[in-house]
Amino acid sequence: MLSRSPVLAIAFLAVTFLYTWSLNRVGIITPDEPRYAAIAQNMAETGDYVSPVLWGEAWFEKPALLYWLSAVGYRLGLPGEYAPRLPVALLSVLFLAYFYFGLSRLFGSEETAGVATVMLGTSAFWFAFSQVGVTDLPLAATFNATLLSILLGWRWAAAVFLGLALLAKGFVAPVLLLPTVWLMRRDWRRWILPGVVSLAVAALWYVPVTLKFGAAFWQVFFIEHHLGRFAKPELQHVQPLWFYLPVILGAMMPWTPLALGRKAFLNPQVKAFAWTVLWGFCFFSVSKNKLPGYLLPLIPSLCVLGAVRFQASKYKRWLLTLCVACLTVVAFASELAPAVLSAGVNRQLLSSAGFQWWFLLFGLLCVRPSFRFVAAATFLVLVWFQWSKLEQVDASGSARRVWAEMKTKPVAEQCVEPYGSRSIRYGLNYYAGRNLAYCPESEKPNE
Repeated sequence: MLSRSPVLAIAFLAVTFLYTWSLNRVGIITPDEPRYAAIAQNMAETGDYVSPVLWGEAWFEKPALLYWLSAVGYRLGLPGEYAPRLPVALLSVLFLAYFYFGLSRLFGSEETAGVATVMLGTSAFWFAFSQVGVTDLPLAATFNATLLSILLGWRWAAAVFLGLALLAKGFVAPVLLLPTVWLMRRDWRRWILPGVVSLAVAALWYVPVTLKFGAAFWQVFFIEHHLGRFAKPELQHVQPLWFYLPVILGAMMPWTPLALGRKAFLNPQVKAFAWTVLWGFCFFSVSKNKLPGYLLPLIPSLCVLGAVRFQASKYKRWLLTLCVACLTVVAFASELAPAVLSAGVNRQLLSSAGFQWWFLLFGLLCVRPSFRFVAAATFLVLVWFQWSKLEQVDASGSARRVWAEMKTKPVAEQCVEPYGSRSIRYGLNYYAGRNLAYCPESEKPNE
C-alpha cells in the first residue's frame, strides 16, 4: 500500500509543498489569527517573550507557544503572511512524520501507519488548520504526540510534548488525556517523574507570566477562558448539543466513510484512540461554547481507527468508492461556493459549474479504486483549490485588500466599522499595526 524509502520521502516532500506553497495567497483571516499574529509580532519586536500584548494592552486568553512559533517567523523576516503561518505549517508536517514513524512502531505495520498518516494529512480539518496561525494545530500536534509517546512507552518524549501542549492551549490536553491515564493507571509510578518534567516545561512561561501579572493573569486565562468557556454563555459561541455531529463528518472529508465505523471502536489494539475520541467528543459537546476547531485534537485518533478498520475490511473497494464520492462532493461544493455566496444558485451557474469534470473524476476512480489513487486525487484537488479558489477567499474573508485601499488615506481617516465583521475589523488593526478608531459616522444597523 505505502512503503518506505523513495516513495515515503516523496510523499513527505509533497505534503510539505502542499502545506507551504500558498500561505500568502490569503490575507490574515478570522477574528483570532490577526490577534495572535499581532501578539507574536510584538514579542519579536520588543524581545519580551513573556508578556502577551495586543495593540498596547495585556491579553491573557491563550498561552505562549503559538506566539513563540510565529515570533520566529517575524524574527527571520519572512514575507507577508508567511511569518505567522509557516512555523505552524512546518509543525504540522513534522507531526505527520512523527505520527507515521510512531504508528509504524506501535502497530508493526508500515501500511497501517501510512494509511492513517495520508488520511490525516489530506483530511479537510487538518489541512485547513495547518494553513493559518491559530492555536488549534499546535494543541492537536503536541497533544497527539503526547498520546502516541505514552502508548509507545517513550516517557520522556511524552513529558516534553505534554509540557508543550500546556503551552499550546492551557489545560485542554490533560483533560483529553484522562482516558489514557485511566488505562495506564496500574503503571502510574513510572509516570511521576515525567509528570514533573511536563510541569517544568510548562513553567518556562507560566511562572514568569504569573510573577509579572499576578492574579489578573489567572482570572482571565483560567477563570474566564477555561471554566467560563466550558460553563458560561458570555463568550457568544453557544451551540446546541448536537453541533459537533456534522462538524466531525465534515472534518474527516473525504475519508469520513473509513473513519466512522463501530468495529474500529471495538478493536482492543486501538482502545486508547477510541476512548480519546469518545471522551473528547462528549466533553466538547457538553461545553456551553463550541467552535469547530475544538475537535481538531481528535482527528488523528479518528484516522488511526479508520486505518485499522480499512486494513481489516473485506470491502475495501466499496469503502474507497464512498471516499471518492465524498471527494467529488467536496470538489464540486468548492467549485460552487464562492459564486453561491455572492449571487445565489441559478441555472446559469449550475450549467457552467463543470459537472462533467467532477463526474469524470468520480467515474475514473471508481473503475478500479485503490488507496493510492484516491490519496493522489485528494492531493490534486487540494492543490487545485489552493490555485483557483484562494483568491476568492482572500477577497471575501480577509482585510488585506481593504487595508491596501485604506492605507492611502490620511491617518486621521483610517477607521473601522464597529458593527462590521470582527474578522475584517481585527484584520485591519493587524495590517495597520495599531488599534484603529471606530468610524465616527458609523451607526448600529437596525435589528
